Amino acid sequence: MKEIKQIKIKKGMKVSELMKEFKETGVGAKKLGEAADVLELMIKDKECKKFLGISGVLVPAGFKEMIMELLDHVNVLVITGAN
Repeated sequence: MKEIKQIKIKKGMKVSELMKEFKETGVGAKKLGEAADVLELMIKDKECKKFLGISGVLVPAGFKEMIMELLDHVNVLVITGAN
């Protein structure tokens, strides 16, 4: 079984550095760190078709501006009626 390391947050830490720390943890944070790597590859690949799937009540929860910002960077949006 792989050891789960504790996240070390440092003053002036970049988000990319935090994502690398996340990959060494367990459960959700590890998946977030792995997703950051996939996102980086997608951004670098100009031929990559980017899909954004949104479920739940993200707009009423305060994520509308973030979603609108993301729309400039995706090719396909899939969203549930809950929003």
